[in-house]
Amino acid sequence: MKFHVLFSVSLSTLLCAVSCSGGGGGEAGGNSGLLMEGTLIQGSSVGHAFSGAKHSAGQPIGSVEICASGACSMTDDAGHWGFLMEGEFAGGDVVLTVQGHGIDSSTIVSVPAGAENVQLDLVNNSGVVEAHTVSIDGAEQPHSHEHGE
Repeated sequence: MKFHVLFSVSLSTLLCAVSCSGGGGGEAGGNSGLLMEGTLIQGSSVGHAFSGAKHSAGQPIGSVEICASGACSMTDDAGHWGFLMEGEFAGGDVVLTVQGHGIDSSTIVSVPAGAENVQLDLVNNSGVVEAHTVSIDGAEQPHSHEHGE
């Protein structure tokens, strides 16, 4: 019993030391990079088929690599992905490349300086992936669904 109590107190102290310190990083807020995460689903256009697997509108797409600035993640069966772009992010356009499962596309998302978390719901429409919804640090952002300039 004494061991259990001592272990619990030690574990609690260790966890507080890590989380209460702000995660290190030396800067206000301990920002150690930009966390980008989200989902990839099939859009409403003609469903894509790859290796016998067909995705209908709204279905998640797994086994797709999503990358930006050298950081990458593979979507899981639920279409979820995420990665940390380490270092201080100065703000600007982030180019996301999406490859795999019959998709080879890219999309651009504008992210302000100081942002810590970007949540992107990506949609594949006939092999073109675009951001459907974008939330930065919990606030949904207006964005254009148009391509090109």
